Amino acid sequence: MLSSKLTYAKIALIPQIKTDVGILLKRKCSHNKQAPRQLFDCQEVVKAYRANSVKKCNACYFFQGDIYKDGFLELAIKLEDLVQDVAIPTVSELFEFSKCPSVNIKNVMLPFAHNVATFLQRRDRVRIMSGQEAGIIGEICDVEGNIVHILPEGERDHPEMRILVPLINVMKHFKVSDFIEVQLGNEVGKCGWVISCDSP
Repeated sequence: MLSSKLTYAKIALIPQIKTDVGILLKRKCSHNKQAPRQLFDCQEVVKAYRANSVKKCNACYFFQGDIYKDGFLELAIKLEDLVQDVAIPTVSELFEFSKCPSVNIKNVMLPFAHNVATFLQRRDRVRIMSGQEAGIIGEICDVEGNIVHILPEGERDHPEMRILVPLINVMKHFKVSDFIEVQLGNEVGKCGWVISCDSP
C-alpha cells in the first residue's frame, strides 16, 4: 500500500519473534538462531515475555516498538529504499498472505502464475491473462523461446488465426472433468480430476 504522498510504502511482513520460553531463557547460547516466521500471536508473546510487553490500540498490537495488525508486522519504508523486482511467492507464502485483509491475493498470485507458465507446452489449453488479447482462451500450437503461438477456441479450422503472445502473459486454463497432475507446491505429484474452477 502506497501513502497519498507517494514517499512511503506500507509493507506487511510475516514476523520473526522468538516465543519459545526455553530459547529465551538460553538467549546467550542461541542468539544466532533465527526465530521461525509465523503470524503474531499476542498470547504467545505475552507468555514468552511479560504481561505488559504488548499494548493494544483498536485492531493493532504494539510490541517492542513495532506495529502488528491481523498477525502481520507493518512497516513504513521509504520508496527510495525499495528495489522494484518481481518476487515469486511460494505456495505456503500465498497461503499465509491470503489471511491479510490488506493484500489483494489476485495480485499476489500473478507472479506465481508467471512461474507456472514455464511448464506450458504444445496442446495445452491456456487463457491470455494480460495484453491486448487478455481473456482469450485457446490451445498452444507452438512455443518459441518466450513466445507462444495460440489458436483461439472455435478457430481450429483457421490456423491463420493463431495469436503470438509472450509466455509470461498466459496461464493454463482448466475445465471441470480435466485430468491433472500437480507440478508445483505441497501436493506435487498428485493426480486427479477437476471438479470445480474459480474464475481468475
